[in-house]
Amino acid sequence: MIVGGIDPSFLTGNNPSEEERLKKTCQQFEGLLLGMLWKDMRDGVRGLGGASSRPFGPLEDLSWEMAATQLAEGGGVGLWRLLYEELKTNLGGTRA
Repeated sequence: MIVGGIDPSFLTGNNPSEEERLKKTCQQFEGLLLGMLWKDMRDGVRGLGGASSRPFGPLEDLSWEMAATQLAEGGGVGLWRLLYEELKTNLGGTRA
């Protein structure tokens, strides 16, 4: 799991292959994107007359972020796969 946007495996001695790192990064990107979309949708609904006070706001935000990350790591909506396949062609070779 990623805490604060940093994958702990990059800080330890474990060196995953470039393809594995790219895959994980694409999944993380999809999780962040889904989290942002859900947050914007939630805020839009609140703007229509929902609850104005958020006593557990930071905790609620964290739960949305964690749900989005878990969704992406569990297969997500497929965006990470498209991104991964596109970027994988640049691994180990010249970059455009």
